[in-house]
Amino acid sequence: MLEENKILRLEHLAKDCLFDAGFTELYTYSFISEALLKRANYLAGEALKVFNPLSDDFVFMRPSLVPG
Repeated sequence: MLEENKILRLEHLAKDCLFDAGFTELYTYSFISEALLKRANYLAGEALKVFNPLSDDFVFMRPSLVPG
C-alpha cells in the first residue's frame, strides 16, 4: 500500500511538471470507423472488428496512434 502511494505521488508530480512545461494530457478512443481506417491507409482486414459496435463510427480497433 505504501509503495502504491509513492507511485501515485510520483505520477502526479510528473503530470504537474509536464503541465507546467506546457504539455496537455490527451485521451483517445480505441475504436474508429472504416472511413477513418481507410484514410490512414489501413485495410479493414488489418484491424480487429468489433462484433457489437455502439455505432458505425466505432467499428474497428485502431491499429496504431496514427488514425485518430
